[in-house]
Amino acid sequence: MSATGPLPVVPLAPPPDGPLKLDQSGPYAPLVTRIPTDKKIVFITMDDGTTQAPVAQDLFRESKLPVTMFLISHTAASNPKYFKGLVQKGARVEDHTVTHPMMNLNKRSALYQKNQICGASKQLKGIFGIQPTLFRPPYGLYNETTLKIAHDCGIHAVVMWEGSMIGGGLFINQHEVGPRNPLKPGMILLMHFTPHFNEDYRVLLAAIAKSGYSVGRLTDYLQ
Repeated sequence: MSATGPLPVVPLAPPPDGPLKLDQSGPYAPLVTRIPTDKKIVFITMDDGTTQAPVAQDLFRESKLPVTMFLISHTAASNPKYFKGLVQKGARVEDHTVTHPMMNLNKRSALYQKNQICGASKQLKGIFGIQPTLFRPPYGLYNETTLKIAHDCGIHAVVMWEGSMIGGGLFINQHEVGPRNPLKPGMILLMHFTPHFNEDYRVLLAAIAKSGYSVGRLTDYLQ
């Protein structure tokens, strides 16, 4: 995949007839790994924000696709202008903790998790003016305490993923996407803000385009 030239063309999926009915009646935020749909729609999510490649704004503007950014709030606060520029191109900001602790979040106390989850939500709202409603735990590690704290912090869903960009390729269940391991309707796909952001975004779009899928706005389906 060339790192220059036009992006692979991927259509924007129309809004759903109605959002997923999440059960928020209990004490835990619901866990979502795939959006239940039979339509050929996937969802692009990006984590962290540590590497802030200027080209991302050009890529977002050209692709015109809704991207959900799960940002480390301290990282977003260090360069709000950069991320506000991405939001202006159609991206949405959600919660990925204050500092992305290296120790597994699911092994920390309830108070620590509250500070990380609620603290990030508050900080991100202060920067972007929008309350995060989705949360992704670092490394995808969580426990019941995580789900309880997320619920108490106003999070509507804890969002996982099935496909991820690894070493320049899109992988599902440790196998690169291909005819024998295709995308599935409703899959949530993950990439990171890395020094290879330009190349990874192009590979991701190429895999989606080759499979004949469109990209949906995650918050349209999780309200």
